[in-house]
Amino acid sequence: MIEAALFTILSTNAGVGALVGGTGTAARVWPLILPQQPTLPAVSFTRISTTGRQPHHSGHVRVVEPRFQFSCFASTPLAAKQLAAAVIAALTDFSGDVGDEQILSTEFANEADDFDTGIGAFMVPVDFFIKHRTI
Repeated sequence: MIEAALFTILSTNAGVGALVGGTGTAARVWPLILPQQPTLPAVSFTRISTTGRQPHHSGHVRVVEPRFQFSCFASTPLAAKQLAAAVIAALTDFSGDVGDEQILSTEFANEADDFDTGIGAFMVPVDFFIKHRTI
């Protein structure tokens, strides 16, 4: 599952880990949404869309290219931007096998500035296209 691979990439990256409380299970990296009253800085990520489906002759999809948004939350705008920069560095030009996924390429798509009133935190959403196939 690509979400598990993306979690592994971010939660084991030293640059991201330095900002989100460590690496591995200590990292504050969550799929979909942050927990209630999260410790910041933190990252959540979600699939925005999937494009580029290329069906194999067996009917299985071989290569897909979903767009993911990585939301970087922090208590200050600068800290949110620093976390976004670390996420961008971790994902830019990444390729390789992660778990049962073969990531063929990553492509930066977008970055913006925002504020999440629900948790009272600054947020920098960063979008990437992740071309991959299950191996």
